[in-house]
Amino acid sequence: LWIGSDMGLYKGEPATGGNMDFSLALPLSAPQVGAVTAILPDDEGTDLWLGMYRVGLARFDPAAGQVVRTYEPDPTDANSLADNLIMGLFPGRDGSLWIANIEGLDHFDPRTETFRHYRGDASDPHGLSKARLHWVYEDESGAVWGSTNGDGLQRLDPTTGTCAHYREADGLPNDVVYAILPEQRAGTTYLWLSTNNGLSRFDPQAGTFRNYSYLD
Repeated sequence: LWIGSDMGLYKGEPATGGNMDFSLALPLSAPQVGAVTAILPDDEGTDLWLGMYRVGLARFDPAAGQVVRTYEPDPTDANSLADNLIMGLFPGRDGSLWIANIEGLDHFDPRTETFRHYRGDASDPHGLSKARLHWVYEDESGAVWGSTNGDGLQRLDPTTGTCAHYREADGLPNDVVYAILPEQRAGTTYLWLSTNNGLSRFDPQAGTFRNYSYLD
């Protein structure tokens, strides 16, 4: 068990009596370490990707107990990380990462070590929302779904950078959406959404919601 904190990265291991022993695997005082805001295992299951506050994206080797690579914003390099305020790390296809940050969303390819940026733009109705992203899920078609803090659900086409938006007016129970969980059933992929007003199952093909509250 890995836990990110303001003190660094903690590792938890089972102990006797059903307890857990925790140790500080990566302290804040170590080089190139900040408060750990997000954790994601790499595609091989050996290293951990870490989002670090005011530092950037880091690759951590648990066996060595140290950060082996750090990616920080560089204003002179368009292919660098957009911002070092990372809110979440989410898996993409082929070992890639989706990085939710204060500026919007980054796609990172570890093979080329390059970033592609999708920035929020309140003036563009077909662009990424300026609202904070809580969760990101890339489906089997390559579409990227994002849940937002106040602007509903959005579907990003990574090729064109355009977004479709789904809000309360479209049937969503609330525009604050926290997490996205896919469900495969009878050849259809549904998205389960947790919101500020209950649970919702979204059918992407039909564009419809079925909502559940505490009364159901």
